Amino acid sequence: MSTSTAEHDSYLVENWDTETLINFLKELNLKLDDDDLGILRNEKITGQDFLDMTKEKFSSYSLKGDPAMRLVKEAQVLKEKPKRAFSSYCSLEEVLEKYGIKSSSITSIPQFTPVSTQSMKNLQSSSSA
Repeated sequence: MSTSTAEHDSYLVENWDTETLINFLKELNLKLDDDDLGILRNEKITGQDFLDMTKEKFSSYSLKGDPAMRLVKEAQVLKEKPKRAFSSYCSLEEVLEKYGIKSSSITSIPQFTPVSTQSMKNLQSSSSA
C-alpha cells in the first residue's frame, strides 16, 4: 500500500462512500480501468458493500473475471485487518493491565509529568557529547 493510503484506516472502510472506495482502489494500482471503476460507480458500491462482495456478484455487474478476482482479494484483505489497535481486548481492565495498571478505572492511570525545557537541553547536550 502506498503511503498516501495510510489515511484510509481499515476500520473506516464500512463508512466509505463510492468515490472514497474508488480513490482507494486507484491508489492500490490494481490495474483497474475506467470501465471497471465505472461499474463500481454505476452500481453505487460503498465500502460496506465492497467488504461483502463476491466474484459472482461482481460478475453479475458485468465486471470481467480478473478485475473481479483482484477486487475480491482486496476486499478480503480489508475485511481481515484488525479494526482497532485493541480489538482483541474485551475490557478496559485488560488494556490497562497490559500496561501494568491493575484497575478497571482510568482514574488510576498515572498523570504525565512534562520534562522542563532545561532538562530537555541537558538531555540533548549529554546525548551529543
